[in-house]
Amino acid sequence: MIARIGEIVMNFEINGMGQPTTMISGIASDISSWSLQVPSFALNVMTICLDNRGSGKTDAPDRPYSVEMMANDTIKLLDLIGVETSNLVGFGMGGRIALDMAIRHPSKVKGLVLCSTAAKATPSERELLQTTKEVIMSGAERAELARKETMLTLSPRFLRDERLTEGAVRLRLARMRGTSDQGFLRQIDAALDYDATARLQEVRCPALVVAGSHDRLVPIEHQRAMAERIPGSSFLALESAHMVHTESAKEFNEGVLGFLMEKDA
Repeated sequence: MIARIGEIVMNFEINGMGQPTTMISGIASDISSWSLQVPSFALNVMTICLDNRGSGKTDAPDRPYSVEMMANDTIKLLDLIGVETSNLVGFGMGGRIALDMAIRHPSKVKGLVLCSTAAKATPSERELLQTTKEVIMSGAERAELARKETMLTLSPRFLRDERLTEGAVRLRLARMRGTSDQGFLRQIDAALDYDATARLQEVRCPALVVAGSHDRLVPIEHQRAMAERIPGSSFLALESAHMVHTESAKEFNEGVLGFLMEKDA
């Protein structure tokens, strides 16, 4: 489905019934990034997946983006489809969007799940994103970038299987190709500029931080520190690298759904 959200047309889809749960993707990713979650989640909750400004089939205006702007896009979408309050599940940059919504629009957020993210870009994440910007601006093939990113975001145990590795590279490349250069660059700048460290204590809803114990981009200690500063939050560590919802999909789904169901019990 598509909807006019201010200056952009946004692509989104809704599955299942029950408590609305909005799933927000990372940089240069689209609705398909939640393909291992939606079938399970939709048996228990209503899932709302969307392409952020600049990604997938959503418009990518060539102007500066911010995490706050993308959070506002999501709020407007929820208002348009009549959702008064929603759980949020955010990955990477999507986690920062979800965090910003919980801080600035607390009445719209019933529960918060932050996956493979931190309140601001870590040194490793900043290095990769700066390199990514240089590769995009040089006009290099996206295949090179997809392979480099895959090597950094999956754990050695996953990469030992050549077929899985090549499949992951092809999948990442397909998602990247759905994002224009300008959308990609604008999202990177937004992710690099955001810092909610000083406002974490303002989160008032139940929160869960899900981290991969082998995450090299957003090391687990950064995620644990964030969880410790969010009042009453829970922390879940899984045996994976950055792509925790892909590598450990079964455990991720069980942990996140358990959290969502328990907080409403």
